[in-house]
Amino acid sequence: MTAAAAPGPTELRLAPLRQGFDAGFAEAPAAEAAAGEAVLTLRLRGEPFALRLSAIGGLAKGRRVVRLPQSPPGFAGFSSLRGRLLPVWDLAALLGLSPAGDAPWQALAAGPTPWALAFERFDGCLTLDQGGFHPYAGGGPAAAFARQAAWGPDGPRPVLELALLQAGVLALTSSTQEHRSP
Repeated sequence: MTAAAAPGPTELRLAPLRQGFDAGFAEAPAAEAAAGEAVLTLRLRGEPFALRLSAIGGLAKGRRVVRLPQSPPGFAGFSSLRGRLLPVWDLAALLGLSPAGDAPWQALAAGPTPWALAFERFDGCLTLDQGGFHPYAGGGPAAAFARQAAWGPDGPRPVLELALLQAGVLALTSSTQEHRSP
């Protein structure tokens, strides 16, 4: 039986580094825990808005949207994303802004019901702590669909709630069907 060799100077210097490295994987990432919530930042008709990243199941650009005749207002058409056929709604039109002629971006709503929102410009992603969100007190196109505003480096952006937008879409389609019924 041989005795274990005493650690050399290199091993003694590397031991604390190795322990720190291993400990970094054993603990929850502090930066992520304190980072807060991420929002996708976008623009409609030049106006800044945001969507909660947790409510979005995917983001695509340049997907073909097939329009149907006699569609309800705000309905852009159908698109295919990740092998799923989904209805696409023009976000600008839903907010009462003039419909976007060119809305190359589509945000797929997370959840069991596949649907997407088309919008003009994707600005980026912003992660804010709770202090970065304030009650939305503004009016305008976002009033019915935003409960909070996200404060980023370029000022406040109404955070549009996908659940409220979906309820608006359902109300819109119901009223359209009622008008078509004899």
